[in-house]
Amino acid sequence: MPNRRVGQGASSVHIRHYNQRLILQRLRRMGEASRADLARAAALTNTAVGEIIKQLEAGGLVRSIGKRHEGNRGQPATMLALDPRGAFAIGVRLDRTRIETALTDLGGTVLSHCTHDHALPPPEQALELVRDDIERLVRLVPAGRRRRITGVGVARPYNLGSWLAELDLAAELFAPWEHASFAPDLERACGLPVVEENDGTAACIAELFHGQGRLHDDFLYVFIGPAIGGGPDRIPVPRPAGARPGS
Repeated sequence: MPNRRVGQGASSVHIRHYNQRLILQRLRRMGEASRADLARAAALTNTAVGEIIKQLEAGGLVRSIGKRHEGNRGQPATMLALDPRGAFAIGVRLDRTRIETALTDLGGTVLSHCTHDHALPPPEQALELVRDDIERLVRLVPAGRRRRITGVGVARPYNLGSWLAELDLAAELFAPWEHASFAPDLERACGLPVVEENDGTAACIAELFHGQGRLHDDFLYVFIGPAIGGGPDRIPVPRPAGARPGS
């Protein structure tokens, strides 16, 4: 059996979706780009990228932002960017002393957020707080675009029971979190897909797409919260079939 990359798929439909994700990811990191820029970055032909852009524009995910006027030769290139209104997502951060819930658009802009500054309550109470915050934020999205809310991401420390003495927090308050299934419970409560990630890793991914990652594939990210952690990270960017490493 051939060794296929994860997420690439085997059918023409899967490959088309894969290439759409590839172009969206490249465009997110580049901020704005022409079709030729995207073709070079994704190692695809100009024709293939043109068809993908048509599909993404029809889906409301990509928009034209004007012409790039450089030099005097040839026609100015049409510049493309993500359409912020094309999709929305909700992010939830659970920490030992804070709960934050935010609504973002496809461009990564935070449109609104809710914050609770107190010791993390038991899972059932935290679930109720977050569900209410999500309902409040969903109402801020125009009714005709709420179907474009893609889901909820939950970021939290995997070791909530650690560092409690240093933070002067009672261990018994965090014991119920050892076996809590917060993400599945939240998915049932809010009716949206929910994914969960370590808070430091989630912050590093955000830096990849909205910070230093736009310029560098390798960087050191230091995450500072109630406790401090850090580490090197390199998040691979998917490549189309047949692309050589480094292309």
